Amino acid sequence: MASISRGKSNWANASARSKARKAGLIDSTQMRQLLLQEPDAMASSISEMGYRADLDLYATRLSGADLVEAALNHNMDRDLNQVLRFCQGHLGDLVSIYVERYTYQKVKTALRAVRSGVSDEIVSSQVLPEENQANSQWLELVKNSNTLDDAVSALSGTKFGKALSSVEDSNNLMALEDALDRQYYHDATEKLRAGASSHPQLLKYLRTEIDHRNVINLFRALKQGFS
Repeated sequence: MASISRGKSNWANASARSKARKAGLIDSTQMRQLLLQEPDAMASSISEMGYRADLDLYATRLSGADLVEAALNHNMDRDLNQVLRFCQGHLGDLVSIYVERYTYQKVKTALRAVRSGVSDEIVSSQVLPEENQANSQWLELVKNSNTLDDAVSALSGTKFGKALSSVEDSNNLMALEDALDRQYYHDATEKLRAGASSHPQLLKYLRTEIDHRNVINLFRALKQGFS
């Protein structure tokens, strides 16, 4: 999904376009109203808030929470690609670094699907809907992998494979996901420290996010009795 931009940054233009898009998002009042609704009613309400095309794409075979989730994920993937296209130069590099996390999330979703052993039909209809082109690569990974070891082997030679190859037990899903998280944050912070993509503010944000994740993991370990 993410790509590196070239040329001069267009901060003012990109900011104006982003603010215009933000104005179309569901506001806090609407969100509170949605939270009081059942999934089917929520889908109907969201369709009137600018998401009708995305909902219509899945409405013939999904309903309720599954419909809402698929439509909103589809909308987000499309929006991220559009934002990447209108951000240029250094700004484009920064946006690309942040957006790359969603690609890593899709890799983890694919690995979970392989680990769970669900059918290809369920994966392509609910987990990684085939209507969303951003899912195509990961659907192929799931379809061609019977085990996590197969998936790890299929990803060899990619940046994801580099992280996964460091895990001793390739059938340990948690360890694989942790390796992917570590690589994303390592690569992102390295790019932001120096060079053409340096940006102290985004670097500080990611470091804070890392601290939050580490604290959460610590609490989970304590709850499970790990020392």
